[in-house]
Amino acid sequence: MPKETEIGPFVKIEPMPSTVSTMVGDVAILLDMSSATYYELNSVGARIWSLSQMSLGLGEIWTRLLVEFDVEEKALQDDTAHFVDELTALGLARIVHPQVP
Repeated sequence: MPKETEIGPFVKIEPMPSTVSTMVGDVAILLDMSSATYYELNSVGARIWSLSQMSLGLGEIWTRLLVEFDVEEKALQDDTAHFVDELTALGLARIVHPQVP
């Protein structure tokens, strides 16, 4: 199980260069070209992936998901952190921390 990462509202998720994705209905299919491994994200994971592709910070992603899904804010943030940890552990994405001026 991946280690929980400290993430905040300004953190962004970006795909690794070797990751390509496409939407099929309400699921996302990710391909790690370096290992030729496919991954399928359910509708919630696909929505997080889709929003992250828009260069939104996690705070904005959380705000949108709270409107779209019936979920408590703390549970959403915890589940998102776990999801991000899994993506990074699999080498599909990386966490981008905001730059401090």
